[in-house]
Amino acid sequence: MLKINGLSKYFQSGEVLTKAIDGISMSVGSGEFVAITGASGAGKSTLLNVLGLLENFNEGSYEINGTEVSKMGDRQKAQVRNENIGFIFQSFNLLPYLSVYENIELPLKIRGINKSERKKSVEQLLEKFGLANRAKHLPSQLSGGQQQRVSIARALSCAPKLILADEPTGNLNSEMANEVFSMFEEINREGTTILVVTHDEGLASRAHKTIQIGDGKVMQVS
Repeated sequence: MLKINGLSKYFQSGEVLTKAIDGISMSVGSGEFVAITGASGAGKSTLLNVLGLLENFNEGSYEINGTEVSKMGDRQKAQVRNENIGFIFQSFNLLPYLSVYENIELPLKIRGINKSERKKSVEQLLEKFGLANRAKHLPSQLSGGQQQRVSIARALSCAPKLILADEPTGNLNSEMANEVFSMFEEINREGTTILVVTHDEGLASRAHKTIQIGDGKVMQVS
């Protein structure tokens, strides 16, 4: 599904060149569950942003579903993101003025799905994640664990082939973190490819494969 070779992403500030990603090569097959680990500042989030087509890269190659990303225009990248990738963030990134229902529904509206189909999909996700009784609540009326469940439901609303999660348990206690990873395991068993950035080695061990990043480079694959 994903294949990168010699990928580098750097930032220039005056005469100082900082490589956030330094010549990384890796691949992720369809249906894999991969954890990306490493210290803060190692380049994990930057790598995830590049893989999610949220940031460009400077050197190397990146193919997603056999298509070279450097040959895509902005419109094609946006289409690939919308149709194939679901994003989950540490800070949830829910829109505070929208209800739980409306937050989950939003990607479907952007994609142009009709109202009846949106309703069916959202209600199924609300039920699946135990949020049916919170449908009209705003994010501020939810616990951290509930907000992350909404975030996961929203990421799944368009049935993406790939989920990219950046420290999704960083703001949760251990019980909620385990619950979120159990959700990931279930989603993965249903066929969705998952890449998750995490500092938690215990949670990372539950993935099929762990890629350790250090100073923008792949240090170890296990």
